[in-house]
Amino acid sequence: MVKELDVVRLVGDELLARNEGAFGDGQGRAPGRSARPRAREPDHRMWAVRTLGLAEGKDGTGGEGDYQVCN
Repeated sequence: MVKELDVVRLVGDELLARNEGAFGDGQGRAPGRSARPRAREPDHRMWAVRTLGLAEGKDGTGGEGDYQVCN
């Protein structure tokens, strides 16, 4: 399963209000549909991958305990 996390939609308004980091000094803002600015879309995407594998000595028939998150 692959999921994309839309950080701008989820926390953009909160980050703009704090005026910190990438949004400090008016940076990271784009014109919105109203007079209020919105968080600018990032110019890159980051993805993380986690995989499940069989735990050592397990064969997968014992249920959830047979699996572990692999590094």
